[in-house]
Amino acid sequence: MATFNYSGYDDDQITWPGGTPSNGDTITFTQPTNHTISITDNDTQLVDGTDDRDDEDSSQTAIVYDEFGNPEASGQVQPRDEIALTDGTNTYYMTEVYIAATNSYY
Repeated sequence: MATFNYSGYDDDQITWPGGTPSNGDTITFTQPTNHTISITDNDTQLVDGTDDRDDEDSSQTAIVYDEFGNPEASGQVQPRDEIALTDGTNTYYMTEVYIAATNSYY
């Protein structure tokens, strides 16, 4: 069993024009990352299940901690969209995840 920790944002802390990101859009982070997303899986690959919106992988669970270290959401995690971001020099990848039990996006 392995645990993966990520820095993250609540979905309302990120904005882009038109509500859906498109190639070339400027994405604005309304505050510094202030959540820790801790995903536990039954193996070391974090690859069980699919990225399908209708599938939840019961072996992958997440706990999301707020900026004070308090649990904010937990349950099975569903990876959703991955967005590649560039600052002109570096490329960063942002993955949207959905916590089913609390109907939360990060």
